[in-house]
Amino acid sequence: MKVDRNPRCIVCGKDGTARDTAALTELTLEAMAGKPLETLVRKAANLRDEKITTYLENPHGTRRLENDSAPPKGVRRGDYLRILVETKNAEIHESIVRLV
Repeated sequence: MKVDRNPRCIVCGKDGTARDTAALTELTLEAMAGKPLETLVRKAANLRDEKITTYLENPHGTRRLENDSAPPKGVRRGDYLRILVETKNAEIHESIVRLV
């Protein structure tokens, strides 16, 4: 998936502070049916036992999701899940999952 980045961004730009760019993956809506959100997110983003926080981003805004629940109703193709991953070393990384 192609993502355009602002070269002047203070985080992800040319002289930004971020060491790594966010990992980008895709997940089908059919694969989400009836499964716990945390299981789907961990599989899509290749995560093991790290602490994760998941946000749904769509044209209506951003909202935090509960990891132990089923995917929320109203999720559509083209929406994004933004996953913040906190490692045991207290490092924070970001993964983006596009829903297709």
